[in-house]
Amino acid sequence: MKNKFTKTLIVINGILLIPILLYFMVEIFNEKLKNDNNDFDEYEMPNIKEEIEIGDEYKIDNSSVFKIPNSENYMVASYKHFKNKNNYPETEIILPYTVPTYTFNITFLDREFNTIGKLLEKNGSIKSMYIPYEYNNRNKVRKELKYLSFSIATDDTNKDGTINISDEHYLYVTDLNGKNLTLVTEKKLKQYQWINNGEEIILTYEPEDNSKSENLELGIYNVKSKTLRIPKN
Repeated sequence: MKNKFTKTLIVINGILLIPILLYFMVEIFNEKLKNDNNDFDEYEMPNIKEEIEIGDEYKIDNSSVFKIPNSENYMVASYKHFKNKNNYPETEIILPYTVPTYTFNITFLDREFNTIGKLLEKNGSIKSMYIPYEYNNRNKVRKELKYLSFSIATDDTNKDGTINISDEHYLYVTDLNGKNLTLVTEKKLKQYQWINNGEEIILTYEPEDNSKSENLELGIYNVKSKTLRIPKN
């Protein structure tokens, strides 16, 4: 009787085990298919609007030292830490997009941790960065990484007396040592993607106000030649 009961349990467990194994096999297959199709990275431009009172009390702080992928250089973000903010702002540089909230400049260091220079000649607002990132192959950064990109405000566009995350930010690119900072476009972007082994960026523009056009407005920016071409619709 016990042997019969034991055999019945084994059969039942075997039947239950089959759908569980099938579920995990499907999940593994879907994950592999997703990674294999991820040929390039896409970054949607942040749309952060936060009013900051001019009189808000803050202190200056710095992030941890961050190693730049595919480079011997490092960088450190300098940011304002507002004492009366209760939203726990980000305070570190995190791959592939994040810089500390309220970052106003970034310092670049060489392999011996000597200062190379700052990203901005005058402090502004750096809302985000974008390091092209490869999610397959165990999250390794692309070996062809040559440039960094940032969303930067250098002017007080809303005329509130200070440059902060409420001002208009535009896309900039720079070398891995923070040199040759270049404005890509002053048009508002919905998203952008690094293409052609990190040599060019495809830009997707935000539609203009009250625009009824169905055409997709794109631009292709070549970082080396600093030229922008507009594909035909």
